[in-house]
Amino acid sequence: MFSDEAKIFAVPVNGGPPSVLSRPVGEHHHGDGSSAGAGHEHDEEIQVDNPIWSPDGTRIAFTRTPCEYCPPELYVMNKDGAAQRRLSRLRNTYQPTWSPNGRRLGVLLPGRRSGLYSVDPEAGVSRRILTDRAAIEAPSWSRTRDEIVYARQVTATNWDIYATDPAGRSRRRLTRSRSQETTPEWSPDGRRIALTRQRANGNWAIYTMRGDGTQIRPVTDGRQNAVEPTWSPEGDRIAFTLQPRHDRSTIAIVDARGGAVRAITDASLFATQPAWSPDGRTIAFAARAVTHITN
Repeated sequence: MFSDEAKIFAVPVNGGPPSVLSRPVGEHHHGDGSSAGAGHEHDEEIQVDNPIWSPDGTRIAFTRTPCEYCPPELYVMNKDGAAQRRLSRLRNTYQPTWSPNGRRLGVLLPGRRSGLYSVDPEAGVSRRILTDRAAIEAPSWSRTRDEIVYARQVTATNWDIYATDPAGRSRRRLTRSRSQETTPEWSPDGRRIALTRQRANGNWAIYTMRGDGTQIRPVTDGRQNAVEPTWSPEGDRIAFTLQPRHDRSTIAIVDARGGAVRAITDASLFATQPAWSPDGRTIAFAARAVTHITN
């Protein structure tokens, strides 16, 4: 069983206890970005998702859903969890990704305004990058090249990887396989992309490929589900979500060429969505507490 509330945590890459970064449930946030004391939210199931570090490592963007049927909201906080504030002009956003200079965020919106948007985190002003009749997810803005990579649903049972420039004028399809592929992320040098691919046995594994979609290679062996890759700043390691069974989810690290997997969180947390800090010392992630552990 899991706690009803998800939080943003941070854990040292070399080991140590995770620390909570997101604000406690009892603090209510007003639309102007300010916060007050305890409010009605203590009765709700607050969820936070998709933490992502700013390029300079000083801030973390994430999404926060204040109640079960509420739309997610885009938030930014300092790297230590302080100064948490909501970007009040844009609602129902998810899966943020920072621009290389840290001045904008790429986000997804569903529904009638479905598409990929660019948001100014200070002014809250947004502009549409692209729309698509198909579902898209998991955008990743390259730090070194003028492109955003993302996953796109091409059929009812298949997803492939695409890339676009930040203006949405030039789009490239990078994969054309029968295997489902999702959660792409650019390497720090912009030469490679890490992604999740479903193998023939039904499990998900981490792969890497060149920025043009060629030379796709496995990083994990697919014996256990491995999803949501994120690169170390040096590009030599990949952190990811390891799910050996339906009630276990930990953050793990592996060499970018493959090899032994090292878990850095334990069974007390159902941990997902890792994001490696730019200084290489910390991994932020979303998690719920495991309230009852079964063997």
